[in-house]
Amino acid sequence: MEVTMIRKICNKCGKSFMARHGNARYCSNANCAYEALKERSRNEYQSKSLKADMYWKNEAVLREFYNRYGNNYELDPADLDTGGFDSNLYSAEKDMDGYKVFYMNKFGFYFLNNKKIKIIKL
Repeated sequence: MEVTMIRKICNKCGKSFMARHGNARYCSNANCAYEALKERSRNEYQSKSLKADMYWKNEAVLREFYNRYGNNYELDPADLDTGGFDSNLYSAEKDMDGYKVFYMNKFGFYFLNNKKIKIIKL
């Protein structure tokens, strides 16, 4: 069986190399593939960390407002926005008494018919 070699350019170092298959992206230098793997892993971790940080920031904002006002206070969404709250980040949503409640870790929130927000402790 004849092996077809394809000339390619390494995605990491930019050197030309002969690849034995079409999916090869890195030259035979072991450091190129390893360094690219480390870079991809680092970027993936940072992406997940940023999302997790935003989730816990939301939880902290809810805790702060709950401790300040309690559960009977109707908040203006702009008040939460000033704390950096993102209403699109939550772990689950469930219906409760005709409202769609968005759950975080220890706190939840829901929108009232008058566009205000109520915070609940779970």
